[in-house]
Amino acid sequence: MNDMVHPMNHPAWQREPIRELGSTYEEGRRRVVELVAPLGDAAARRAVPACPAWSLQDVIAHMTGNCADILSGNIKGATSEEWTQAQVEARRGWRLRDVLAEWDEVGPKIAAMLDHLPGR
Repeated sequence: MNDMVHPMNHPAWQREPIRELGSTYEEGRRRVVELVAPLGDAAARRAVPACPAWSLQDVIAHMTGNCADILSGNIKGATSEEWTQAQVEARRGWRLRDVLAEWDEVGPKIAAMLDHLPGR
């Protein structure tokens, strides 16, 4: 008799799926807001090393736009460069505080949905 356990049957893989995705997302979102909110508009225009074509504000606009687009049902082309760039362009010229205010409105709504997505 073989005592080997198939890796997918190992007890470590048999745990319940993580159910606190919403609170994890919201905690991370709040931490980003706390880090970014004190910055001025000039600082928000600095390039982000991990995304050199984007400023810090562009990254925040993208994260905000993801939430807004999902809530409005605008998911055609989701994850494409065009979809992502449209999120950034829609908020171009906004003040950082206004982008953060929108994220404060739409982010918690997305967080509330995360634990109820199909396949969870």
